[in-house]
Amino acid sequence: MDRGRAFDVVNQRIVIGNISAENLVGKYGSPLFVYLASAVRQRINTIKDAIKYPRLQLSYALRANSSLAILRLLYKEGTVVTAASAGEVMTSFKAGFAPHQILAIADLLTDSEIEFCHDRNVRLSFGSVDAIVRFGSRHRGSEISLRVSPGKADSGEMAWNDVFGFVPERMDAAAEAVSEYGLRVTGVHASDSVETTSSGRIIERLDAVFSAAGRYPDVGYINVGGGLGLPVSSGEEELDIYHFGDVLTKRMQAGTGNDRRAVTLAVEPGRYLVSDAGYLLMRVIAIRMQDGVPVAVTDASTHLLPDIRLHGRPYRLANGSNPAGVEEPVLVAGCATDSGDFFSREPVIMGEVRVGDIIVVHSAGAYAMALAGIFNMRPRPAEVLIEEGRDRLVRKRESIDDILRLQTW
Repeated sequence: MDRGRAFDVVNQRIVIGNISAENLVGKYGSPLFVYLASAVRQRINTIKDAIKYPRLQLSYALRANSSLAILRLLYKEGTVVTAASAGEVMTSFKAGFAPHQILAIADLLTDSEIEFCHDRNVRLSFGSVDAIVRFGSRHRGSEISLRVSPGKADSGEMAWNDVFGFVPERMDAAAEAVSEYGLRVTGVHASDSVETTSSGRIIERLDAVFSAAGRYPDVGYINVGGGLGLPVSSGEEELDIYHFGDVLTKRMQAGTGNDRRAVTLAVEPGRYLVSDAGYLLMRVIAIRMQDGVPVAVTDASTHLLPDIRLHGRPYRLANGSNPAGVEEPVLVAGCATDSGDFFSREPVIMGEVRVGDIIVVHSAGAYAMALAGIFNMRPRPAEVLIEEGRDRLVRKRESIDDILRLQTW
């Protein structure tokens, strides 16, 4: 699918993988998350085509979307994964990944989680002296990766970069801790909480990685971190993936030109891989008026798309039941008891909306179900995967009984 044309229309209905949104809701209920396997594969193939470095590896962070269906798809396509909890490690195992295909971020783990990973030969990446000391005192001579940071982005936004990764001025302290416990550094991993559509930021990460890797003769794996950003606003340009791939490949070849080691380059695309593969479908249950503008109240709420609240990220919305209808500005609201429960800050132009219509939200494949809550005791939706023209239920709809089951009194 062309990202500029988010919705495909057949016979006056929006379709996802040639299956209408209305039919999907009719079969599985509403609200509903739907993932398109071909869109994930297309992203993977595009990245591989753009980055010509011969020892390229795509690494996927589970935090974006930990659905087993998505993970199994990525496993089949040859990706590896990054995990930030023992739960994410266990989920990776369940999806088929082997220990050497999982990189766990030690600075985000408890000591018991670190031991869980070490006992199962999962690779660990350390970004603080304290974590190295605690681990090294228990496991002298072990193999580890280091997590480094290029520092804060120019935006000045609060970020984790200088907390969960060694900035340049801390590399001497890291080296001392590594030496004290006889640890063997075999990988360097860039830490960056800033998604970017700029090749320059990725190169900053790569420079930080090369600087750190030069200290350790056994490094054979470097990871430039994530993620490759997607435009937040209509005026923002999308990352030129082929320019990015060319710049990254040349910088990588220059950095390893005199090094005969077979260095693997890992790239973490982040939401870039899965965001546009996901859709949220929701049914209109009422039409209200606000300042002369129709408000379509749906059976979902923004607790299913927390990025709206957390980062103000806009989503593309359309009337799946009447995409070719007379266009009108519409506010799309949720059904939560919250005055801010709107899926867009401004009215969205779409075909006339009626009670019973299905609203389709695009780019709901990342940081949606993974962050979804149960506000107002509304169970979380089912998930459906569409692959090769066939739809499959991959996660059952949560029930009230599921929510109450763990309460003991």
